Amino acid sequence: MKVDLHTHTARYSACSRLAPEELVEEAKRAGLDAIVVTEHNAAWDPKELARLSGAGLLVLGGIEVSTREGDCLVFAPELERAEPPGAAGVAVGGGSGRDGTLEEVAREAHLRGGLAFLAHPFRTTLDQRRRWLGRPLDGLERETCNSFGRLEREAAEAVALAGGLHLIAGSDAHNLDMVGCFYVELEQPVGDISELVRELGRGAYRCGRNDLRFFSWLDARAAAFRAWVRAEVLTGLHDLEALKRATGVSSDIIREVLSEERG
Repeated sequence: MKVDLHTHTARYSACSRLAPEELVEEAKRAGLDAIVVTEHNAAWDPKELARLSGAGLLVLGGIEVSTREGDCLVFAPELERAEPPGAAGVAVGGGSGRDGTLEEVAREAHLRGGLAFLAHPFRTTLDQRRRWLGRPLDGLERETCNSFGRLEREAAEAVALAGGLHLIAGSDAHNLDMVGCFYVELEQPVGDISELVRELGRGAYRCGRNDLRFFSWLDARAAAFRAWVRAEVLTGLHDLEALKRATGVSSDIIREVLSEERG
């Protein structure tokens, strides 16, 4: 069962260009069996999500909680009955996050019978491996459309190995062509968020990438990514880590640009 664990819609995430119905239809075209809608600091009413499910696609709800240390994906069966973890004063269905900590988010997720995963941990830096160890997290994202380079992947794998954490994958879709680029493939089918939490918690899945969709998405944006990096190089930045902090672009693309610049 293929599940994209990280998606956004324009309904509750202002940065997304996807209408909920568009996300659902594109997920079906991408060959997914389920998606988790993880809006920024907002949880969907499960009744609304149930209306989006059907015709071979299960639609579940999670949340991407903002903290001052980074973003955290929460999957929990209790989200529909309480405010999003770490987002004090936020009503279900809309709001903005709190300037809290990852520990607070993870603790609340666990109290609600859920799991907490660090989202795109190496999107803007590769120099934070030790920072993520010793946290009460269940795991971290291995790959997304916002963090897909070899160095980012290796960093996530190193942290997971050192900390005994699970690795997950999801598209972080904000546009149609991102949907389903990355996913997890569960060993057993699930029918609700509680079952998904159970399967993720026992590591009964593998991380996957839809190469056709991913490379099509990347080809459409590679020129813009390279131009962004080149513009920063012209300002005097020539270090991979500095360029990553300035742009958030994949290390693979940054290294290509630096290699071209050096001739």
